[in-house]
Amino acid sequence: MVGGGSSNQLTLSFRGEVFVYDAVSPEKVQAVLLLLGGYEVPAGIPTVNMASQSHRASSEGPGRLNQPQRAASLSRFREKRKERCFDKKIRYTVRKEVALRMQRKKGQFTSSKTVSDEAASSSAEGNAGSSQEEQETLCRHCGTSSKSTPMMRRGPAGPRSLCNACGLTWANKGILRDLSKVSTTGAQEHSVKSSEQNNGEADGSDVMAAAGIITSDDENMVLPSE
Repeated sequence: MVGGGSSNQLTLSFRGEVFVYDAVSPEKVQAVLLLLGGYEVPAGIPTVNMASQSHRASSEGPGRLNQPQRAASLSRFREKRKERCFDKKIRYTVRKEVALRMQRKKGQFTSSKTVSDEAASSSAEGNAGSSQEEQETLCRHCGTSSKSTPMMRRGPAGPRSLCNACGLTWANKGILRDLSKVSTTGAQEHSVKSSEQNNGEADGSDVMAAAGIITSDDENMVLPSE
């Protein structure tokens, strides 16, 4: 800091920049230094004329000396800093309204359906499933009843539309089984069973007839006298 004695001009040098103030008395400089906790300036310090440096500083950095622009820049920076928020923040009012309307459970969003509605829907589904199971249905392909097959299976007409045999054929081969072969096989099995039954009855009648002949022979046989 260098002060001019004759012209009462104060020249300040700070970080390579020079600031010049006119009409500043030494008493004011002394009062400012004492207020800032400085020291008294001896009266014998020579003053150096730094007018050239002051002119160079004013010509090099006119923007730095413009205090209103700096104040405006600082105010804009402070406003931006106020807008910064490091926490989770909803920046849109519409999303905020939707978030406030939604129900939460332990801080997380839950479905709009209440627990009673869910229980009622589950019970209705259970009742519908039980009634569907209890209701007797017929196979859409062969006409077999649901009570005569282990389980009803899915077919081209939807779930529980085919019997177990037709459903397995549809699931494995993608076609419906041939009922003509099934009916022929069933008729053959029925004829075999009936023939076996008839043969068994005939064999039984033959055995009974043979037993009757033997009994009659025993009755007609005369024992010799001793």
